[in-house]
Amino acid sequence: MKRIIFFVLLILSLLCLQAEALTNPEYEADKRPTASASCPGIGEIQDSWSFYTCNCTSYAAWRLNELWKSIAPSSSVRFWNQYRATDPNFIAERWSNARYWGYRAQELGITVNMTPKSGAVGWIDADSQHPVGHVFFVEDVIDSQVKISEYNFDGNLTYREIWVGPSYASGYIHFTPSHLEYLKELLGEGDLAYWEVVNYQTECQLTGLCETGGEGSSFSTLPDFYVKKFWLETPGGTEKYTYSLGDTIITKARFKNIGEGSCSGDITGHFYLSNGYDEDPHSGDGHWRRINASTTHCSNLEPGETHTETETTIISEWITEPGVYNIVACIDHPQDDHNNGGDYAEEHESNNCSTEAVFTVNGYSWLAPIINYILQ
Repeated sequence: MKRIIFFVLLILSLLCLQAEALTNPEYEADKRPTASASCPGIGEIQDSWSFYTCNCTSYAAWRLNELWKSIAPSSSVRFWNQYRATDPNFIAERWSNARYWGYRAQELGITVNMTPKSGAVGWIDADSQHPVGHVFFVEDVIDSQVKISEYNFDGNLTYREIWVGPSYASGYIHFTPSHLEYLKELLGEGDLAYWEVVNYQTECQLTGLCETGGEGSSFSTLPDFYVKKFWLETPGGTEKYTYSLGDTIITKARFKNIGEGSCSGDITGHFYLSNGYDEDPHSGDGHWRRINASTTHCSNLEPGETHTETETTIISEWITEPGVYNIVACIDHPQDDHNNGGDYAEEHESNNCSTEAVFTVNGYSWLAPIINYILQ
């Protein structure tokens, strides 16, 4: 009898080990409120999806991928920081901090509205409580109450599950219909997931929530100016992020109106230089420095349109020491300090500036002036 019990316990332990081996060690083991002490510090360990472990973006990416694997186990499509980027190397096409998720989703045609639904990602725009925004996963919706799970809601890398009202979020990102449309292109009719795609699309079309925002949508008729892409080039047109003190940088910003409305007149844009990898404070000691300005006419940024502005910066006029620096491009940003919403009312005011384009400046090169002279 003892031998039978021993073998039963041995088999059960092996099954447990096998089940544990199939889970994601980054979150399945730590997805507990009491396990937050095992989380690394913010920005210390990058996860499998190019976010940082125990941050809200990392957790939301994990939950999305778990959901997608359950829908289409044979598909290799996954959500990560460069999901659906035309060029993963362009910082502006990454999902990045949580504050950008809603705008990035709209840019890609993924539905964002105020209708929570199980499997959606809730998105909170940047505010005083969430300086870099926040995202969470919708577990269930019952009688207008939303059950969510989230990491790092308090900045202490902690996990929780809680019931909230729909207004807890700035919007809900409905990845699933758009993602299943994407999966459908990759799957054949022999894959069982193909029929799940068809069934889900039928359901979302009947409810009217697939592409239009559906009932409860928060869409408005205001413009929404967004920096779609920002990059640095040499005078010869080569994208580059390492320069010498004697070089010239060409900054290129591609702006887009992702809103539903237009404006009239000119839109002011500014380019700001900071030290290091992150933008400096906007005022006070060590504040960022405006190095260029651009003017874009509203007729060039009708709803859905893009427009690129190009400016020239001579490094030696602004930088005297080798090191790491970054430049940020902003649209509808007439003031350097507190922008006060810019010149135009927009759907969102917090997405007017790009992420940092980081570059390295080395010492003087005797070739730089000659090359610049030839290229001019």
